[in-house]
Amino acid sequence: MMRAINVVTGVRPFDIARIADLGDVRFSNLFSLDVAIKEIEKHFTAIAASGVMPLAVVATSFVTYPILRALAGYRKEPISNNPYQARTTPTHGRNTRARNSTMARPSIGD
Repeated sequence: MMRAINVVTGVRPFDIARIADLGDVRFSNLFSLDVAIKEIEKHFTAIAASGVMPLAVVATSFVTYPILRALAGYRKEPISNNPYQARTTPTHGRNTRARNSTMARPSIGD
């Protein structure tokens, strides 16, 4: 949820930009990173297809790869990821190709 005003800076994002909180991606299987990646990409493809450029704030770095893949097909300009992280990245999903720590390399190649 995005607040109408930042209580520290006084900035009102809804007054200075056309911005909306579209909510979270809903997953059909919470225990499969491979399925989650496909569902994230599908969700962001639908947003990009409508002409909206999403701003995503994510809690784990593996989420950025399917978002970038979805947006790349709808942008003529290069797109990028600006990671800000205040913790170490754990390696989740040891039994799957998709891991928290593996998403930077494929996104650079794509």
